[in-house]
Amino acid sequence: MAEQQELPKNYFNLPDGRYCFVLEDRIAVVSKLATTEWPEPTEGPDMGSLILFGIISAVTLVLSVLFFIVGFYPLAAMTTLASIVSGGAFLRSLKYSASPAVYRNTITACTYHKVNFGYDYFLVTYTTKSGKSLIRRFPIYDSAEIAAKAIALFQAEGLLPVAS
Repeated sequence: MAEQQELPKNYFNLPDGRYCFVLEDRIAVVSKLATTEWPEPTEGPDMGSLILFGIISAVTLVLSVLFFIVGFYPLAAMTTLASIVSGGAFLRSLKYSASPAVYRNTITACTYHKVNFGYDYFLVTYTTKSGKSLIRRFPIYDSAEIAAKAIALFQAEGLLPVAS
């Protein structure tokens, strides 16, 4: 019978099927549990969110102008509101990152957030090479066992204060 390889203990599951490893030099998100290559951090905010919110904001702004010109004032008011909300989401997403890795020596803050509906998550604030402060969100798979493992891991690594 083949021996089972012991799984590493310095990781937790993410909701999208990937794994978050807390290593000596970085926090890394990888898609395979047995990996030997760790990703490097990327600079800048999450481009997917910026593109999405930018397109929604632009389209709803154009629609609101057209509705005002035509005289459909209720629709103009609704699309103007949608444009303002999506513009705000665009501006908020400028500070969030989708980097596959964060070096531990660049981390300035780390907090754990428990939510009622949705996934609990860690917010890690870090500084990029260019000196910009970004936030990386690490969601935790929806399981009390995995959440406890993730919290214990972050506390053991000194990223979160130990609750007394």
